[in-house]
Amino acid sequence: MRKQPSAEPASEAPRTFKGPLPITAETILQAFGAIGLRSTEQRRLIAQGLATLAETGRSFTIKRFWQQLKFEDADIGYATVYRALDVLLESELLVRLEFPDGTHRYRVQGPRHQHYLTCIQCRQMVAVRICLPRRVFARVTRETGFTIVGHSLELFGRCPRCREVKEEGRKTSGLHEKDEGSFDSLL
Repeated sequence: MRKQPSAEPASEAPRTFKGPLPITAETILQAFGAIGLRSTEQRRLIAQGLATLAETGRSFTIKRFWQQLKFEDADIGYATVYRALDVLLESELLVRLEFPDGTHRYRVQGPRHQHYLTCIQCRQMVAVRICLPRRVFARVTRETGFTIVGHSLELFGRCPRCREVKEEGRKTSGLHEKDEGSFDSLL
């Protein structure tokens, strides 16, 4: 997936921000329509599920998202969900986040260029307003001859809760108690 360098000046330190992303079921259906896909009941269901995830800012796996959708439509196929999400990745309404252990998750991404800080233990993801300074892109271009057309910045660490649990010597299942329930628990 290609991302354009941010037009915002780089911050000195990461600042987290919260709030719903400006993505709705209608926005997602428009993305399907823009590439010639008709609005089917299953695509509407996918769009609504993703809009719910956008409101919460939660990340998810395709398998768990599909399992959740099956509660609404038992006939929805894994391949249908996979293809729909692949289209949305190309439309840059979704972002695929790779983890150091080789696994990956997805997150609904609004129109603003974003990077994420991800807990390596519980997989909590926090959008951060930080980007590489333009001078870094200019230097890479000078040194390699490449024209930069996009980038991604992946940050990993332990969230305060998991760090506290680790420091106390307790083991955790990787989930925080508040994470249980419907689309909020798509792990």
